[in-house]
Amino acid sequence: MGKGKEAAPVEAFENPFGISTEKLQNFQENKALNEIEADGGLEAIMKSLQTSEKQGIPPLHPGAESKDYNDRVKAYGKNEFDEPPMPSFISLWLETFKDVIIQILCVAAVVSLIVGMILEDPQTGWIEGVAIICAVLIVATVTATNDYTKEKKFRSLNKVKNDFPVKVRRGGHVEATTTSQIVVGDIVVLTEGDKVPGDGIYISGHQLKVDESSMTGESDEVEKNHEEPFMLSGCEVTQGEGTMLVTVVGMSSMQGKMLAATQEEQGATPLQESLEEIAKIIGYMGFTAAGLIFIALTIRFIVVHTVGVFEWADLTEFIEYFLICVTVVVVAVPEGLPLAVTISLAYSMRQMLHDQNLVRHLSACETMGVATTICSDKTGTLTENQMTVAEMWIGGNHLTTVPDPNSLDSTLRDHYCYHSSVNSNANIKFKTSELERNQFIGNKTECALIYLVNTWGFSYEDIRESAALIHLFPFSSRTKSMSTIVNRDGDIQIHSKGAAEILITRCTQYVDATGAIQPIDSAMREQIMETIDKMAGNALRALTLAYASIGDASSNPDYLSENYWKEPPQVDLVLISVVGIRDPLRQEVPDAIARCERAGITVRMVTGDNRKTAERIAIDCGIIKDGKGLVMEGKEFRNLPEEELRRILPELRVLARSSPTDKHKLVVTLKSMGEVVAVTGDGTNDAAALRAAHVGLAMGIAGTELAKEASDIIIMDDNFKSIVRSVVWGRRIRDNIRCFLQFQLTINIVALCLVFVGAASGLGTPITAVQLLWVNLIMDTMAALALGTEKPNDSLLDRPPSGRTERIISPIMWRNMIGMAIYQLAVLIFLLFAADSVGLVPSAINKDKEPSVHYTFIFNTFVFMQIFNEINSRRCYGEWNIFAGFFTNWIFIGVLVVTVAIQVLLVNVAGIFFFVERLSWNHWLYSVGIGLSVLVVYQIVRLIPAPEIHSLKYRKLTDEEIEEDEKVLAQDKKALEEQMQQPAI
Repeated sequence: MGKGKEAAPVEAFENPFGISTEKLQNFQENKALNEIEADGGLEAIMKSLQTSEKQGIPPLHPGAESKDYNDRVKAYGKNEFDEPPMPSFISLWLETFKDVIIQILCVAAVVSLIVGMILEDPQTGWIEGVAIICAVLIVATVTATNDYTKEKKFRSLNKVKNDFPVKVRRGGHVEATTTSQIVVGDIVVLTEGDKVPGDGIYISGHQLKVDESSMTGESDEVEKNHEEPFMLSGCEVTQGEGTMLVTVVGMSSMQGKMLAATQEEQGATPLQESLEEIAKIIGYMGFTAAGLIFIALTIRFIVVHTVGVFEWADLTEFIEYFLICVTVVVVAVPEGLPLAVTISLAYSMRQMLHDQNLVRHLSACETMGVATTICSDKTGTLTENQMTVAEMWIGGNHLTTVPDPNSLDSTLRDHYCYHSSVNSNANIKFKTSELERNQFIGNKTECALIYLVNTWGFSYEDIRESAALIHLFPFSSRTKSMSTIVNRDGDIQIHSKGAAEILITRCTQYVDATGAIQPIDSAMREQIMETIDKMAGNALRALTLAYASIGDASSNPDYLSENYWKEPPQVDLVLISVVGIRDPLRQEVPDAIARCERAGITVRMVTGDNRKTAERIAIDCGIIKDGKGLVMEGKEFRNLPEEELRRILPELRVLARSSPTDKHKLVVTLKSMGEVVAVTGDGTNDAAALRAAHVGLAMGIAGTELAKEASDIIIMDDNFKSIVRSVVWGRRIRDNIRCFLQFQLTINIVALCLVFVGAASGLGTPITAVQLLWVNLIMDTMAALALGTEKPNDSLLDRPPSGRTERIISPIMWRNMIGMAIYQLAVLIFLLFAADSVGLVPSAINKDKEPSVHYTFIFNTFVFMQIFNEINSRRCYGEWNIFAGFFTNWIFIGVLVVTVAIQVLLVNVAGIFFFVERLSWNHWLYSVGIGLSVLVVYQIVRLIPAPEIHSLKYRKLTDEEIEEDEKVLAQDKKALEEQMQQPAI
């Protein structure tokens, strides 16, 4: 690893700030709190860095240069991490020669070169050896090029993956940016689930706890305060909220130094591992075939030279046999299988990013293709997450539209505005021109509430700034509410908002239309509950806003201490309002869910919303159809006996008012029933379910950094449609590998059998070692590129999921491979033994070791049959239309064109170097015509019945899988129970 970019400025630069990088690093590394105090404390550091808690650094305007920002980058560096050195092309090229088969080929080529020049004609004896060496060099170059391209693609994806969103205060306003844009002096606003973007110092906050286990190894969460102020980059905020001053960034930070000492490598995916096993088996078969061929050729050699006169020059023939057998092994060993997976995954990952899927773990790509159920959140995934207040119960009246502020009593209106402003972490960066859009930062429900405050002509920022905030309790999934303790002119108040039907049970009074406080009698409570039901029936999220006066500050000075408040006081509340928030259903979601249903994938909604709201949304988007589908609440779900739970799960479609533990239990139970489970999540507590699922899908916009860290794929636009695209890509990846396997094994069977027949018959091998190396290049590297980059289409969703246990080679594939191999072998053997009898080409036994039109014609026909069979191999489920989408894959077309061009060049120019003879136009037409015939034969072969086998949807897990799941469940359950004991989750 090199030094950080900030450590070695390109040109001389005088730091305009009053503190050096070295000093800031010393504070951080040594946790030098005493030195900070000796230098004037945190305020002095902020003054030196020309920043402040309230204002932050000057704002950045899109497209404009910022001298302050540039000066900070020059003085303290960019917040970027040096990557491990990119392996050079030469190193990757040399790496290919570590392959044992390549080494054997090189040795054999050198021996052939020496023997040919000494024992044969020095004028031509060198040709075959040099030809093999050239072929090996070409194979090595192509392999290295693929590896180099793949490495570049993965690195570019990692840059996107590691640049996560951050909230900062610049120019006095909170705005969203990304980690790469963070500089020293930035004031970062942290909330639960965020990741710390750089090393820094705590400024202020409420119950801010950070998980530093990734940096220190300590599993316990660390509470940050003025006694423990040092923040480490890369750590996750698990509770509370606060602000921090960024002091060290990039490679100088603790995370940067740790990255410099370690290097993470992606392991093989399950599909790669299974294909490597298949490759080994095929390789053993290849070795066996090569051994049989060598034995047959050796017997022929002994018989021929026992009868005739033996000369030392005849040993070159024996070396030729050895070369052919080694080349047969090269052809037989399908080293292109892992390459095909890698190419397909690398290509698909890049394309999936265009479809709003950021893949964090390679295995998730292929696993999504076999998913049988998707457990989806509602807000932001099925809906637009564009919250607006649509209805209100306020002042004792249910208003189906948002009222004009002047129609409300000023006291009642002030209650709403004050409550919404102080009991919130959300912020809005309002547009300054018509070319911009308002930027909503934080929880979108809270954004809707404070947006209404500003719509009514008040400033939520001014109200929040003037409020004396004592303590903030973030949203708790246990109480379904969020609370704030404030000192309002000496009156200590608690302001709470949360699930309407839950929080309303604690309200005993309400603010009436005149601003007076009145008791809630039974008739009024019934009216409020009816209003909540109506809102839910209209697919609105109903929230109760309430407050209570706890006592006078003078009566108990401890009230003013943040540490006094361990949990929200359970007191009777005064109802301010019940708001109905509309979150429109995404227009594309009903179609996306219908496509999932067509694909055999069950979609379940898991939400914390009211049961009626969730059910209404489920009906609107098609999760529940014709009244079919079970709706259940979390409290009922979690208390079901295991047997009953398994019985109802196939019918369960909506889990409302659910907790993180409910979602986790749902995922684990579905897995134990044999389902392949994908689950969405955006909150910190969703991390357990995301880890437990086969594929965890975190939300890119609404998701916390903790959720993203636990996920396998990040859905960048939070849209369910993008999740369906990940399924389509997953199926395409699996199909691409199957198509490649089908193509390669067909060539294997034909090549091995043809060489063996030629050797056993005494006619010699119709395809030479150099020619076989060219065939190997066609079927490995070039085919992997062509068949590994097919693009997905919606027809992939017209069949049920294949399941994780289905064999990679299906009965249909066996039918296709065997059928095409029999046809090709029949044609090639006919050309070998009887081509002259029908006047196609004069026969040549090739004993004089000269190139012949006969064997060149066989070789050329063999290659063209593979070229056209590559088109057949684009489909592996017996589809008749093999040209569907053909002209959308220019990589495939390019590979075909290059293959044909090189084949024409080799036959016409390579001559004795490639052991070929020029062919006439007739022979070219015959070769291409016979090659084209495989397209027709495929249509005949596909008519042969073959079973379509899909794995059972419900498969009993193995003992090992059950044990692993139980272990994960126990760990996650313990962690969740610890969290659930806290009021702030």
